[in-house]
Parts: sequence; structure tokens; C-alpha cells
Amino acid sequence: MSILLSSFEAFAGMDRNPSMNLADDLGFESIVLPVSYKRSFEILKNKIESTHRPKYLVQLGLAQKRTKISIERLAANLSSASLPDSDGVVLQNAPILENGPPALATTLSQNELETLVDDHCAVSDDCGHYVCNSLYYKTLFEYPDIKTVFIHVPMPLDWGSKASLLKYKQILKSLQTNLNTLAFKTK
Repeated sequence: MSILLSSFEAFAGMDRNPSMNLADDLGFESIVLPVSYKRSFEILKNKIESTHRPKYLVQLGLAQKRTKISIERLAANLSSASLPDSDGVVLQNAPILENGPPALATTLSQNELETLVDDHCAVSDDCGHYVCNSLYYKTLFEYPDIKTVFIHVPMPLDWGSKASLLKYKQILKSLQTNLNTLAFKTK
């Protein structure tokens, strides 16, 4: 397998999570993770260890207030959010790894990172401090040999509207094209 996608299940009272829908629609092998500081990485690690290691690991998550796809360049060694995870855990100003470096960068090369950027995508240095960042940081720390990137996707305002469906299709097409280009580079 050259690309493994991870996404998150719905959380915080939402009936769906666009990262999960995108992972299903992109056509690569994927795994849906709980929005849990602890369990998300444990499940992902089990998947990586029990199957052929992917060359690329693309993690998808939701960034409700963003308007573009965000290609996350950095993960911070910090969990701090008022929203509980799906296990009811709230972390405030807590390091992800007690003696870990302050931040870790994507293991994609600059050229690979640029492959993912287009009119619908922008590079970000702020992965937030919730479960997405925690998963990304732990993955980068544990698997420096796997080319890993986290991609935040925006939340369509109204899933039933034509405008939201069009926005979702634009995001899907953009990610499909960019990930296929990345996958092609592995051959």
C-alpha cells in the first residue's frame, strides 16, 4: 500500500464528519478513528503494525472555522482544548510527550508538500491543540520513516444545500488529484 488515509468519526453532537466522508470517497485504503487522545493513536498504530507499512500516511480531520483545506506543516507538543474528546477527556496545557520536542514537522519533502497545494488548499503551521494535533504529533514521533501529513478540511455550512455539496465536490476533486499525483510518485 502506498497511501493510507486516516479520518475521524463524528463527534461533539455532529451527525457526520467530512473527514470520514472524504476518506471513503477518495478511494485509498483508509481507517476511521475515534476522536480520542488515547485511542486514536493506539488504533492507528495497530493498523500500521498489522499491515504493510504505507509509504504515505495522510491524516484527515475537521477544522470547522476554516474555509480552505489546510495542509498542516507542524504538530505541536501540546494538547489544550476546552472540548472533551469522545472519552470525556479534557486536556489543558498538557504536553503530548513529556520529553518530546516542542514541535515536529511533516516528513513530506518540500516538493511533496507543494504537490498537495492548489487553489483549494493552503499550507498551515497551526494544527490546533485538540485530538488532530495529538494524533499527528504522536505519529510523526513514532514513525519518522513514514511520510506523514495532516490535512484539515473545512465543514460545509449546510450539508443539504447545493453550495455545500459543490464545495464538498471541489474539496474531493482537489484532494483526489493531489493524492493521485503523490501516489504516482511512489511508483
